[in-house]
Amino acid sequence: MPSTDTAINKTAVYWHFAGMLPTVRGLDRAQIKAIGQEASNACTENPLHMITKPVFSIPSYSMEKLTGPSVIALMIACVWVLCGEDENIAAAMLSDWSDIPMYAKLANS
Repeated sequence: MPSTDTAINKTAVYWHFAGMLPTVRGLDRAQIKAIGQEASNACTENPLHMITKPVFSIPSYSMEKLTGPSVIALMIACVWVLCGEDENIAAAMLSDWSDIPMYAKLANS
């Protein structure tokens, strides 16, 4: 069973994902790739899951600083949209983030 901290962070990531997805859906592939690359760079330099204060800058997405969980959510949203929101294509990601399709539907409402 995951620790409470992990579960809380995963829930935060899902909610950030649902909030960011409509914006990411409206971008072209080049913009999404640029955002994904910036988010990935933040990921390789920091333990995102541990940083809950807004300190990350992803200028291709927003001038607003993001928290670690929101950067994770942004990376997931980018991958999800680049996979055409197809569960079969995104299967590897969904093995760890199984509620993404449900939160994607939530983002539609």
